[in-house]
Amino acid sequence: MSGNILVADYTFMSEGIQSIRQVAFKMEGNSFVEGYGDFKNIDSLDFNTSVKLAEVLCQ
Repeated sequence: MSGNILVADYTFMSEGIQSIRQVAFKMEGNSFVEGYGDFKNIDSLDFNTSVKLAEVLCQ
């Protein structure tokens, strides 16, 4: 976490192959907005998207 931007490596399995993808989310209020673009320069990422993650209660 750097300021209000969270950068992480997302590890997932697809067709039996493990892959890693870098992701970034910007905190806006009580939710996180996913960023897109060239991860070589985090400041150049575009956070203008409708993809938002919001906290929910676990059940």
